[in-house]
Amino acid sequence: MKREDAGNALIFREIQGDMERLVVGNLLESSFAPMKDREAAERFIKVLPDVAKLWVLDIEGSISGTLSANPVPNKDGVWMLNNFSVAPYWRKGGLGRFMLENCFEYLRQQGCRIVVVLLHPELAAAEQLFLKELEFTAIREEGSKGVYLASLKF
Repeated sequence: MKREDAGNALIFREIQGDMERLVVGNLLESSFAPMKDREAAERFIKVLPDVAKLWVLDIEGSISGTLSANPVPNKDGVWMLNNFSVAPYWRKGGLGRFMLENCFEYLRQQGCRIVVVLLHPELAAAEQLFLKELEFTAIREEGSKGVYLASLKF
């Protein structure tokens, strides 16, 4: 999936190989990821490639965004989004929406009916995107960990 945007080549592509998984895991451990917690990077690295799909936003050869999705065990047609992040210098330009739209298209092709995401409380921009623009619904509070959201219109 490619898009030309203001002269920059944007490619939303699946992760290729263990080395790239390690690189992306390290990015998530750094300030690149808005969650800034090791748990997010560890989840990303531990996800099995045959179960989950792992993508990056590649802007002219530089990893500038991450997103993963995996089927929820014992819940047919339900997928969980993880590790959704756009590098700080690329935020607020629609790239997060671009990544999600491409991910959602893939999930629809896989028979997905419901998409779930855990939204951390400090991510105000993500809250705006998921709750207002994408019309997700809060389905469960998790205290300081955040709120589980689901797209019931998927």
